[in-house]
Amino acid sequence: MQMGIALGVLRAQRLGDDVRKGCIDLGQLERECAKRPELLRARGLAFQQSLLHAAAQAANEDALRCLLRCAQEAARAADVDSGGGSARGAVDARNARGQTPLMLAAGHPAGAACVRLLLGAGADPWATDACGGRTALFYAACADAADSAAALMDATQGAVVPRPVFPNGPATRYVDVRMLAGFTALHVAVVADARGALRELLRGAPRLGVPTLFGSYDFIACPRGTCPMHLAARMGRTEAAKMLLLAHAGSPAASRALDPRALLDDFGRLPCHLAAINSHHDLAHLLQPGLPFSSALGGDADLYFDGAPSLKLLAAAALRARQQETLAAAQATLGLLGGGDGDTTRDPVAAVACCKAAVAAAAATADGHRVHEACSVDAGACEAAALDADAGAGAPLRGKDVGFVMGRTAACGCGTLAPGGSGEAALVLRRGEDALTGGSCCSESGDSEDECCGVCLDALPVMRLQPCGHIMCSACCVGLFGMQHAEVVACPFCRSVVGCFRPACC
Repeated sequence: MQMGIALGVLRAQRLGDDVRKGCIDLGQLERECAKRPELLRARGLAFQQSLLHAAAQAANEDALRCLLRCAQEAARAADVDSGGGSARGAVDARNARGQTPLMLAAGHPAGAACVRLLLGAGADPWATDACGGRTALFYAACADAADSAAALMDATQGAVVPRPVFPNGPATRYVDVRMLAGFTALHVAVVADARGALRELLRGAPRLGVPTLFGSYDFIACPRGTCPMHLAARMGRTEAAKMLLLAHAGSPAASRALDPRALLDDFGRLPCHLAAINSHHDLAHLLQPGLPFSSALGGDADLYFDGAPSLKLLAAAALRARQQETLAAAQATLGLLGGGDGDTTRDPVAAVACCKAAVAAAAATADGHRVHEACSVDAGACEAAALDADAGAGAPLRGKDVGFVMGRTAACGCGTLAPGGSGEAALVLRRGEDALTGGSCCSESGDSEDECCGVCLDALPVMRLQPCGHIMCSACCVGLFGMQHAEVVACPFCRSVVGCFRPACC
């Protein structure tokens, strides 16, 4: 009798090996299963898994289909109901590790077809193994089997856990199921850098802030209270971190949910701290809690896992691009050197020409205002100003040395004045003491600009922020784009959103 048992075990092992290699004749397999139905069930001896396990593990679709048919026939022969769960006992058979054929099929990168076959035969997707309480979704996440993960989530869409067992509550969805250590399939996908599976998991709108209940588990080394974003930061998974941020930003409850970058583990560390500790400095900057999502995500359109981004992100990105374009155009109009220091022009003549062009453009769009042919300026006065600058009499002619007066003007002895009448623009070149002090005897009270930028208190305020009208230097305007307080640039004085930048002389 013992010899017969040993021979039966050896024969079963050979069949299992042939099924894994895909070199078995399906007719012979069907005959063997008809003679010995126990081959479809896991045994407690040396042969610890059934032929269904072997076919699922090798993703052998033809053998699996044949074995499922044999299981249904064996169930009918045993007078078992032939409904949807007729072969349920064989389909959900477990090996020594508590694994079902569905788990093994999900763990194969090309096992999506086998997963669908098993689900159609009544396999239980909620079943957990004896190695920590993992469902088939954990196996799919670890193997980056995106199609298998999608099939499992489609089969459980809208359902909650049927048998609540610690650590899962009665309202736990399939995508949020936790193993005994508190890890979810999202944790596993981040650690395995399984981007395809992670994309499918995020389509199911999982909870992004689920913490682990214990420390390290198996090959995952982390402290208690670790969320998926902590793992991405610790292991340098930049693309996974961006996908998690996109999922949070695109969630309807994003305004109420906590930013995953602001989550703390049990040691009180943020994801950006973990990234910096592990020398992932670019990722540490991206995970700064105050960094706007538009700046953190940039133009990575290929990471938009659910189609186009939200309208809010698109509008913020478009406005920010317009702000940068208008700032560059204003710097070019003023002839700034490189647009960096914000208060240096190429030469006095270029400065006057720049201001003349600005006045002409402003006057051309004003209702009822006309400007004389060239808004004439005495060329001799400009040359004299340049000579005075070269002689050390003062700094080169700058934006504040030119004043603009709209309306009727009167002659004065402070410099050269374009003839002005009703509805005409006049350009005044201030010289001498008035030019050095910034005063103007020609402009009315309130028309004179500030002496220096209100932010740096150093350079000339040559840029005007629209629509609020506050003025700043060019360098401080450029610095606004490096601030991390909002997704679009705002005025530092009144906090209103900047629509565009214009030269202060316009």
